[in-house]
Amino acid sequence: VKVEPDAPKATQQPARPQPGKPQPPAHPPHAQHAQHAQHAPGHTGKPGKPPLSQGKPPIKQGKPPEPEKPPEPENPPPDQEPDLSAADIVVRDFEDSVGSILEMAEPLLQDCIGDASAVEEVETSARDLEKQIPSLRSRVSELTQVTTGIPVQLRSKCIQGAQKMQTRLTEATKKLAPLKNFKAHFKERSEAKKETESLQTSLSEVELEVEKVSMMLTLSSQIQMCEEELELSERLLKEAQTSLQKWNVDIVKRSPRAAAAAAEMRRLKQNAQEHQKKMDQLFQKIKSQRSGLYARQLVKEATAKVVIAEDSLMKCSEAEMPFLKGIEVLPKEESVPALRACDLAIKASLAAEGAAVAFLRSKIPEVKRLAIEQSASTDMEQLLKRTATCREKIDSFKQETEQRRSSSCLADVMVHMQKAVSASAELKKWASICEKGLEASVEELTK
Repeated sequence: VKVEPDAPKATQQPARPQPGKPQPPAHPPHAQHAQHAQHAPGHTGKPGKPPLSQGKPPIKQGKPPEPEKPPEPENPPPDQEPDLSAADIVVRDFEDSVGSILEMAEPLLQDCIGDASAVEEVETSARDLEKQIPSLRSRVSELTQVTTGIPVQLRSKCIQGAQKMQTRLTEATKKLAPLKNFKAHFKERSEAKKETESLQTSLSEVELEVEKVSMMLTLSSQIQMCEEELELSERLLKEAQTSLQKWNVDIVKRSPRAAAAAAEMRRLKQNAQEHQKKMDQLFQKIKSQRSGLYARQLVKEATAKVVIAEDSLMKCSEAEMPFLKGIEVLPKEESVPALRACDLAIKASLAAEGAAVAFLRSKIPEVKRLAIEQSASTDMEQLLKRTATCREKIDSFKQETEQRRSSSCLADVMVHMQKAVSASAELKKWASICEKGLEASVEELTK
């Protein structure tokens, strides 16, 4: 039976629904397809069986079918803002994954202790995560294509959001990049840690010596140290400085082998510089203590000179002993040597007192400047007062000596005057005899 195909019908536009009137139900798509299939040539008219033409194998065409193109992103309505939440969640998941790998790697790098499986896991996870970066970037880039046909404000807002996501991906990629070769980095880090631990041990020994000297000088900041304490502090500090110099040479040699621990090496160098500054300060304190010790030695030297001046007064006392026998005026043969001894004693005392005063006046300003203890300056002032007392005693003894010399001279004059009186009486006697003339007898003359 030949079935005539249906005449082509003119395409009719579907009528637009009018408000307020009920619309007839539309035919379902499968019913229309069924009606066309019944009138199609080769159809048996029985449902459930394929048409006759389907029993033959399909004829192969010479041109292969074109690959299916991915569906283009659908643009949102003009008044609707594009949804960025899905892409933001994906980017956030990527950042969280990078953070998790960093948390796994951080204790391994910090302690440099871990088995090979943990190190392998970090590197494998980092490389697997790196493979997701291109798809994530393309997905974020698609957001800028969706923005066509929407208002400018919404478009700029969407582009800014996509740029921020790209920036976040870039930052996460930078953090992930060192972990791709984590095994090699872990090995370098382990070797660098051994070098830094050795350097840290040597630097700790230097720090210990510096702290010992610092405690010694801190306790004696207001007290003058003795010579033995200064020698011990200076010896320990010089040993620490020598060790630090060797350490500086050693760190220069080990720096290439510890390149993976550059931050730790910088920290060690900063600590070494701080120790050097502290040692310089301690050397200044030792220098101040040395100056204070020198001031104390000046006090001792000045004390010795004042003692010499005071001892010279004892010689003056010994020289005046002949005049203290209770005799008002000594004979000439005794007074002359005694006065000569007094003059020598006065001369020696004045020389000793002058030397002590000159030394004190020249060293008192220096002691005030160098001394750590205030007692050193006070001692110098007291010594200067002792020299003044000594000078008063010398002047008093000198005055007494001059009085004794005057008394001795006066006594000598009196002796000569008595002799002159006696001689004048004798002369007067001879004159009276001579007045009697030649008539005087020989007996009278002899008398």
